[in-house]
Amino acid sequence: MEQASETSDGIDHLALAGICHALACADELHFGRILVSLVRICGRIGDVGVAVRVLKLVDWLVSGFVESRRMRKVQVLFEVISPEKCESEGYVLFPAVMAACGGLRALRVASVRHRLDFAPRLKEAPERTIRFAARRAAVEGRPDDDQRRVLLQCVALGLTQCGPVASNDSVLRCVLMALLEELLPLPRLLRISVKSPDGNSAELAKNQVMQHQDSVLFKEAGPVTWVLCNQYSFADEKTKDYVETRVCEYAQELYHHLRAAVLLHQAKRNGLLAEIDKIAEAAFFMIVSFAAEVAKHRLDANSSGGFQPEVAVRILVEFSCVEHLRRLRLPEYTEAIRRAVVVNQDNAAASALFVESMPSCAELTTKPDLLTLDGTRYICYTDEVQTSRILFYLRVMPTCINLIPTHLIRDKLSPVIFLYPL
Repeated sequence: MEQASETSDGIDHLALAGICHALACADELHFGRILVSLVRICGRIGDVGVAVRVLKLVDWLVSGFVESRRMRKVQVLFEVISPEKCESEGYVLFPAVMAACGGLRALRVASVRHRLDFAPRLKEAPERTIRFAARRAAVEGRPDDDQRRVLLQCVALGLTQCGPVASNDSVLRCVLMALLEELLPLPRLLRISVKSPDGNSAELAKNQVMQHQDSVLFKEAGPVTWVLCNQYSFADEKTKDYVETRVCEYAQELYHHLRAAVLLHQAKRNGLLAEIDKIAEAAFFMIVSFAAEVAKHRLDANSSGGFQPEVAVRILVEFSCVEHLRRLRLPEYTEAIRRAVVVNQDNAAASALFVESMPSCAELTTKPDLLTLDGTRYICYTDEVQTSRILFYLRVMPTCINLIPTHLIRDKLSPVIFLYPL
């Protein structure tokens, strides 16, 4: 996360260094007052780069306090950013959560480096702040609320730095929202690229894509995906189902917008699709990594939730939606498909659900809703994104063909085969 700390203009480097020195040298009373002022100032700036600096500052401070055995200052720090203090003082939460992540990181590193065993209550304090901030970010505000967006970003980025925290529904939902809305906002960028017929939308989308590629948010998409998978693995069945559904909806939304964007911009050769490719690759990796985690926990013979054919179908639907983005076959991709196909082979209900999830012939011969083709006739064979999706279905279908009901073969599968002969 170096880039954010180098490029942000929210707080001067020298000013922050001075604050850091003052905090390191202050007595407990003044330490608390300076820290409160720092949290308030950073909260008013509202910048992710500043938040990253706060994390690094607190990491450095707590490491020094631990080495010099000044643990009372560590306690004061965690008291200042506690949920109770945040609520009573009305803090903007993102500096507090980044301070919590920085403090937690320092404790984890010190426990390994110096073989120290900290009291459970000390390590629990920053985790309480993280959970509090995640709960606020996940439920409060509108999607265009800037403070909420920064808080989502900071919780996700902070968790990549501090190591695993206790499983919590709010943390999982917050990380999920940050990943889909802030770190990998590809559906939104694609939607911008096709919404205006005057040509300006492509240039606007291209500029936003390039800016996002250079951001710390995009560079941390991989580590945040790992955090998502780790939190998911400990969640209860209801929360798992919610997260799986959201990721599947994201994949389907991505498919619809990518389909329209490729149809519109491929012939224009305006460079937009080439710029989008890096973000698309990261989105593909996120979907595949998460699907592999789902398959490991939910498509195992010993799964606590029992047999769930809809889970296998959801994975296959996701993979069909991003098939156009597949450049190589990842081990996670192969394993997730293998587990999902095994479920289909063993269960008629799962096979039927899979066939029903395939777009109908009417859908396949209709242009995307978002797209205006200026009188040009839509030809489904030239729709590369859609063709990739259907060919995925037709590759998987033979593995369960003997279990597919006759009426589905007649009404759903046969018309598609005539459109896309193998």
